[in-house]
Amino acid sequence: MTENRLNKNVTRGYGLLGKLLAHQRSNLANRLIPPSTRNGRILDIGCGFYPLFLLSTEFSEKYGFDKVKNMNDYKSFNDNNNYFY
Repeated sequence: MTENRLNKNVTRGYGLLGKLLAHQRSNLANRLIPPSTRNGRILDIGCGFYPLFLLSTEFSEKYGFDKVKNMNDYKSFNDNNNYFY
């Protein structure tokens, strides 16, 4: 899977509203998390092959777990504070 495809498909779902709903879920989750917890760590179980929520939220450390077919798909997202398994 190329990085180009990852950037375009932010959800496993299909249909006209898939991308919109993924963004709405991510925004809602971000609003519900208190700012006082942002200096901690967060774990997203089932983050998907494009970890939209983890990429759009601010935490000291971010971890994502999902069923992965090819770990190379996640290399572009890994940096010093993002860890995907």
